[in-house]
Amino acid sequence: MSERESPADAGPEKSVHPLQFSWTFWYDMPRGIKPSQENWSNNVKPFAEVDTVEKFWAVMNNIVEPSRLPPGSNLHVFKHGIRPEWEDAMNEAGGKWVVTLPKKELPRIDEFWLNSLIGILGEHFEAKASDDICGLVVSVRKDRGRLALWNKSALREDLRRSIGKRWREILSSGGLPRDLDLEYMVHKDAMAYDRSYVSKALDRL
Repeated sequence: MSERESPADAGPEKSVHPLQFSWTFWYDMPRGIKPSQENWSNNVKPFAEVDTVEKFWAVMNNIVEPSRLPPGSNLHVFKHGIRPEWEDAMNEAGGKWVVTLPKKELPRIDEFWLNSLIGILGEHFEAKASDDICGLVVSVRKDRGRLALWNKSALREDLRRSIGKRWREILSSGGLPRDLDLEYMVHKDAMAYDRSYVSKALDRL
C-alpha cells in the first residue's frame, strides 16, 4: 500500500485493492476525569470500517489528525472483531510495544501514526507477525504523545521482537530519534495496576 494512494488513483473501472484484514477505527474523547474500565468501554466508539486500500484513504483523508485532537484523546485502529480493550479475548494474553514522544517530537506524531498504519495494514511485517498484530493506538496528551502497537502473544519472544524490530525500522525511517526506546508492556500487568501504561517493561528496543 503506497502513501497517499487514493480512490482517484484507481483506473476507469474503479478497481479496488483488498487489504489482508478488515480494520475498525475507534475513538474515545476526553472526559476530564479518569474513567472506570466500564465507563471507558462505553466511551470508546467505532466510527469507520475499512477492508480496501481505497476505503482506508477515504477515511484518512477525512478524519482529524492526531496533532489536532484535544488532549486526552485516543484513536484506535484494530482488526475487525477485536475491541481495543485488555479484556478482549484476542488481547488478554498479549501486550503492546509503546513509544512515548516528548513535547519536542509532537509535531511529527501525525507522520509516525500514518507510517505505522501503512506498515500494519499494508503487510510490511512478516506473515506470522502480521497475524499476531491486533491494532494500533495513538494517544494525545498536553506534554507528550504515545503510539502503541498491540499484539496477541506477549510471551512469544520471537513474534514480539519481530514486531518490535520491524516497527522500529518503520518509525526510524520517518525520523524517530535513536534515543527514544520502544518498551513492551504486558496487558496483564496493566490490568493489575489498572493503568494503560506501567513502568514495568518486559522488553526494550
